[in-house]
Amino acid sequence: ASTFCVHEVGRDSTPGTQAGDRRNERAAVDFLPELCVALKRKIVLYSKPGTDFQPYREIALGDTPLSLGWRDKWICIGTAKEFLSLRDDREQATEILALDGQTTRSPPNLLLLPDGEVLILGLENLGIFFNLDSQTPSQRNTIKWPVDLLQVSVCLPYIVGIAASGTVDVYSIHGQSLCQTFHLPAPLTSIATTGNRLLVASNAAVNCLFPVPVEQQIHKLLLEGRTGDALDLLSANFGADDPRRVSDASRPCTYLLLLFFPFHALSVRLSSLRRGV
Repeated sequence: ASTFCVHEVGRDSTPGTQAGDRRNERAAVDFLPELCVALKRKIVLYSKPGTDFQPYREIALGDTPLSLGWRDKWICIGTAKEFLSLRDDREQATEILALDGQTTRSPPNLLLLPDGEVLILGLENLGIFFNLDSQTPSQRNTIKWPVDLLQVSVCLPYIVGIAASGTVDVYSIHGQSLCQTFHLPAPLTSIATTGNRLLVASNAAVNCLFPVPVEQQIHKLLLEGRTGDALDLLSANFGADDPRRVSDASRPCTYLLLLFFPFHALSVRLSSLRRGV
């Protein structure tokens, strides 16, 4: 197998959950006992009806998958030649973006997002948002990553990319703006989300990144008289039609910390525990 992924289901798609309930937005994913495994020029879907995983569907492809993502009804596939989308109840994949003849130094990274979107990377570190339901590019700006990305992950409302060199870039999913850049000890090897935390691994340490509450950041900005920066922070954290944009802005007395450090870092190195920013 070249890679595999677990079937993610957004909480808005889980029975008993209201579609507009965003109270647990940063951890709004459940996992089903289903796997998508990439083999040579095909993918195989597995379910777990009993104690063991069993294959139940095999889908042929024109090339071997190098990256996979499965959220709700959509499977996204990245190969050396193209990005593809596939409904998990269909047999035919649809091309999202062809990579033939294009120059790329990074692997065909992809990141599945809420509301039927996927962020695809691979063309000169350019991140493109694509709407899987409409099969058209999303109404978001592209993201031009300044470094060659190793992997990318999400901790809403942020998209975080890492480079082997140790660079970590944090972008807003709403404004597609760069919110923060910092460095961890190189070489970095992988990044994974735990819902409201990110784990970044290197050869010698595991770093836990967690967002500083937006209330604390906004209060610090208002105390410093940086009203414009506070509004930019609201745009980075909430969409224009998000009701929390108004409710959070109306509570400046609860805010305490920093704007340009939306993530704290907690590093675990062998038996010692070190905390820093």
